[in-house]
Amino acid sequence: MNFSPEKSEMIQSYLTRMIPSFEESEEYLEWTDGGDSDDSLLLVGGALTAYLVRLQGSTLFRRRRTSVKAVISEIYNAIEVLAGSPDLDLQNFVQVNVFENLHCSKRLLKRIVNGLLPRSRDIFDKFNL
Repeated sequence: MNFSPEKSEMIQSYLTRMIPSFEESEEYLEWTDGGDSDDSLLLVGGALTAYLVRLQGSTLFRRRRTSVKAVISEIYNAIEVLAGSPDLDLQNFVQVNVFENLHCSKRLLKRIVNGLLPRSRDIFDKFNL
């Protein structure tokens, strides 16, 4: 999916503003490699998904720290706003750039899906039928 440079910048800026810890996460730094490319939005979507998988996965076997719980909530809220946008490009970003990168165990996937808010859950369910 090709986005205009302006829309790519808007999405990336939105995600790093809504999830302050994301920009400093190992996933963001690794996936984006600190540079710009034609695939930067795909990489940011993959990094966001990897960040969610790591944080949510840390809750499977040990008690959730309040700070981790807060960041997980920020991620779900940010995805929900994009999913609920009337802009189809933003909805497609959620489907293609976030959900297509969701690779994890069935147990973790179930936990992540259960955490999705209504509009993002609708997109996930349509995509995974």
